[in-house]
Amino acid sequence: MGQISILEAAVADQIAAGEVVERPASVCKELVENSLDAGARTISVDLEEGGVMRLCVTDDGSGMDQEDAVLCFSRHATSKLRRAEDLHAIRSFGFRGEALAAIASVAKVSLTTRRRDDATAQQVTVEGARVTGVREAGAPVGTRVDVRELFFNVPARRKFLKTLRTEAGHVEDALLAVGLCRPDVGVQLRTDGKLVLDLPAVPDAALALDSPARVDRVVRCLGEHLRSSLYPVRGQTDLLTLSGYVVAPIETRRDLQGVHLSVNGRPVTDRQLVQAVRAAFRTLLEVGRQPIVALDVALDPALVDVNVHPRKAEVRFADPRRVSGHLISLLSEFLHTTPWLNRGTHNQTVYRLRGNAGLTVASDEQTSDAPIVGEDPAEAHRARVKAALAAFGQAADRRDVPPSAVAQTALSSSSSPSSTMALPTLESQPGRGGASSFSALRVVGQVGGTYLILEGPDGMVVIDQHAAHERVVFERLRDRRRGQGQPSQALLLPITIELTARERAALDDVTVKAELARAGLDLDGYAHTTAIVRALPPGLDGRKAHAIVRDVLAELSDHGGGSGARTLEERDDAICARLACHAAVRAGDVMAPAQVRALLQDLDTIDLGAHCPHGRPVVRTLDYTELAAWFDRD
Repeated sequence: MGQISILEAAVADQIAAGEVVERPASVCKELVENSLDAGARTISVDLEEGGVMRLCVTDDGSGMDQEDAVLCFSRHATSKLRRAEDLHAIRSFGFRGEALAAIASVAKVSLTTRRRDDATAQQVTVEGARVTGVREAGAPVGTRVDVRELFFNVPARRKFLKTLRTEAGHVEDALLAVGLCRPDVGVQLRTDGKLVLDLPAVPDAALALDSPARVDRVVRCLGEHLRSSLYPVRGQTDLLTLSGYVVAPIETRRDLQGVHLSVNGRPVTDRQLVQAVRAAFRTLLEVGRQPIVALDVALDPALVDVNVHPRKAEVRFADPRRVSGHLISLLSEFLHTTPWLNRGTHNQTVYRLRGNAGLTVASDEQTSDAPIVGEDPAEAHRARVKAALAAFGQAADRRDVPPSAVAQTALSSSSSPSSTMALPTLESQPGRGGASSFSALRVVGQVGGTYLILEGPDGMVVIDQHAAHERVVFERLRDRRRGQGQPSQALLLPITIELTARERAALDDVTVKAELARAGLDLDGYAHTTAIVRALPPGLDGRKAHAIVRDVLAELSDHGGGSGARTLEERDDAICARLACHAAVRAGDVMAPAQVRALLQDLDTIDLGAHCPHGRPVVRTLDYTELAAWFDRD
């Protein structure tokens, strides 16, 4: 007998289910997409025990007759395709013909459906891919798919599921993605009988990007705290159309959960598109911060292949570099205007982009051709830095101070003005790690509200105020944690903050809770997606509690809390770095002379090193020889 045999149908079905059904959220996504393709305007999802024991999706779509209701559980059964050419122009959500068959092979499923012209509904029950009953039933127009005991026949798959609250959070994330892409469809989610998500449908007459109803829908999905920072944007090139919302970079996240992208109305997690968004924001974000956007990229379906992933979570473009380039161009064009800095610009004005042709502001009804002309803050900062360097170079030349042997030893031998060099050893005094005395140098001033310029007998020292202060705060926080632990400072009034379902679920993890306490955060879960902050580490602003908690939870969640992915010391350092970033003076903040002196004195007390906790250079030095070379002086 040969070694090759045909797999049993049940085994083949379970293998296929493993590709499509990863967790309850996968089931929800497939069923909701079928509802959308059926023309539903209202979709309701009910969960029990995180969707593992029961997940029911009800819609008011077109429904099916008895024959289709039975046939839809067969593998490769679909109403979306008729011939191979249809794969090159897919406009529907579901089309592979695998979802219901895969779900039914690992769960107990009941489908009840009724068409508008039928007097009764049809009910089909399936268990482990085997149809167990077909009968008439009473039900409203539409379809209800009730999935119970997911993975009942493959218990090993259940071991890979997370906590019930976490699984419910993933289901909510999937519905929020649909809510952003399809504002015309109402979405509800009930967990164990409690309504936890309610997204009313936006009327067809109010689907304009600047419509209050449309903005309310987006805010419900992204978070109420982002309303004042939300900017509608619409752009078009000869390749694609970009529409959606951009959150001003004053609100950012540590992770990529805030980047919501769709292609032709289909939510995707395409890495290349995400990288394009990050590239457009690159000069506006601090290292380690990520933007928050909700954008749809519309282009010819023939130029995008959505049939490259079993769960249809990824896409492939015919010319990915060109798509990324157009997306970066449109987003950069919008970000160049920095509307959040223009006092006369309302954040519900739709920004219409025209590729490289310029940018105009218009309502959704009409377009104005008057371009917005504004000063680029980055260029302004660079101009001020160049002016300060020129003035400093002239002053240094008048003093005719030659570089000393000490400076030649302390400074880097690199001739590139932009290279990172060693700290000056001028007037060294005892300190941690033998660090130099910054407080002994003369303060020339502050440039661009970001950089401190200091003068020593051998050259110029430029300090990034945020990176330097962040390093100071980080060292102190780390010393406290390694000593008697991080103290907490009780807030006068507790602060209620809004979290995502996944972040809220993390609070139920005992290990995460212990890590938060070690970090000096007194935080308790309250309602479904809210938490109460009662105490923060000393020196942190309570007004930043929302961002602080999000960052720390993301840090713990990304690395499994106490799962052992990193050592306890490494996790502590990562949390201290996040807290230090929020406690430090920001780039762009104007510092008073007393604050500058205090920072320099603090720098004298720590082992500064070359970089801040997030890898940014803290200080750069230039000797007079290099400064003179800039201006062609001998």
